[in-house]
Amino acid sequence: MPSNPRAEQVLEGWADDIAILYEATTNDPADMRAASEAAANLLSGAGSHFLYAPAVVHSLVSNAIETGYITALRDVRDGKVDNLQLSCGHFLGECCEPMQG
Repeated sequence: MPSNPRAEQVLEGWADDIAILYEATTNDPADMRAASEAAANLLSGAGSHFLYAPAVVHSLVSNAIETGYITALRDVRDGKVDNLQLSCGHFLGECCEPMQG
């Protein structure tokens, strides 16, 4: 945590704002569980940066990841990404062969 009281206050403010977004976005327990697992996977793959991060930083980053994940799940369910073009040249709503890499 920064030793600067003003920096701590600003960081906590950002964490509070992201927590508000998270609370406004989450309402489905299954989505929350999936988002929590996704965030944990991302953070565990980031190495020790987040393992030893201050609680406010960990909460801020986790809530931000989970909010984005839940929003993406909702967009997929609502068909908002059906016209998203994949790198294979097809659109998500179309059937296409898996890309060879």
